[in-house]
Amino acid sequence: MDLSVKKWYKKPDFDLFSSYWLHREIYPEQYFYILHPEVLWTAWDFIQSNTLVPVEPNPPSSGFLGILLLLHVCDTVDVYEYVPSMRLTKRCHYFDVHEDIGCTLGDWHPLASEKLISLTLNEGSDRDIFVTGKIQITGFNKKNC
Repeated sequence: MDLSVKKWYKKPDFDLFSSYWLHREIYPEQYFYILHPEVLWTAWDFIQSNTLVPVEPNPPSSGFLGILLLLHVCDTVDVYEYVPSMRLTKRCHYFDVHEDIGCTLGDWHPLASEKLISLTLNEGSDRDIFVTGKIQITGFNKKNC
């Protein structure tokens, strides 16, 4: 473990380790991963380098991080309702009852930039995006990167 990870573990920005260790106790056989904090800021750098205006330095959403991770391991990534379809909802998560339009527009995460980048990477049709809520992105292994 390098020094920066040890420092982060001792004093994280958000107390996630107590929940992590509790989860590990309850589900010791379940795979569970924590991203190194540099991954968040590398993703933020990617967002900023693909956005024409300055982006507030807040971490990317878990949805965008998930898309980026999947693009490294999957041939194709299908994402539903990340870019809202005509079924637009103010709910923050599909499983949540909490409603907040900021979850769609971005109060904390750079959601507007994330969604524009996702739309740019989309290889599906406009109908797929706006009627079914689906964007389709070819994984990095299939692209000539």
